[in-house]
Amino acid sequence: MLSLETCKSIVNEGKRKYTNEEIKEIREFLYLLANLQVEQGEYDNNNELN
Repeated sequence: MLSLETCKSIVNEGKRKYTNEEIKEIREFLYLLANLQVEQGEYDNNNELN
């Protein structure tokens, strides 16, 4: 998992600045999306074998 400081440096590059809590929520949401993508890829790979 990326550290809060790493995430902060990425998301706060623009004009809008996010709070630590907002950054934690964004990070969690992106990890959930990534997990769904991995699961979908595994599902697709398993179904290609049949």
